[in-house]
Amino acid sequence: MKKVLVLMCLLTLLTGCGKELKPNNQPENNTITNEEGTKINNSAEFNKTKTYKTYEISDAKIQTTKEGRTTFTANVKNTSSQEVEGALVNIILVDRSGNKVSNIATYIRSLQAGEVMALNAGIDQDLSNAYNFYFEEYNK
Repeated sequence: MKKVLVLMCLLTLLTGCGKELKPNNQPENNTITNEEGTKINNSAEFNKTKTYKTYEISDAKIQTTKEGRTTFTANVKNTSSQEVEGALVNIILVDRSGNKVSNIATYIRSLQAGEVMALNAGIDQDLSNAYNFYFEEYNK
């Protein structure tokens, strides 16, 4: 009986039974912290180019200072053949399951056809661990 128990313990340790696996073998923490204490998001989803209406959103980054101020930056390009009027939008931040974590309201100024602007939005909340984002029409 003792040998069976020892064998079962060894098998559990060797096979990892009972250990919860993370999705895609990725860590749940999407941040690294630099020397100044700023949390920098390293989720690969932020590096993917996204579209919203006639806009192309690229080079998105999100980081949070040690004081808790989160900054979202990205390049926004008007991909249409005409000028697009300025618009209020919500940047929706989501977790790995696609659940909304928070949103940041911001303004995209009017852009000529093909013009790119640097978008910079912030909020006094630590959202550095967001997994992904998308844009949607502004509503309070």
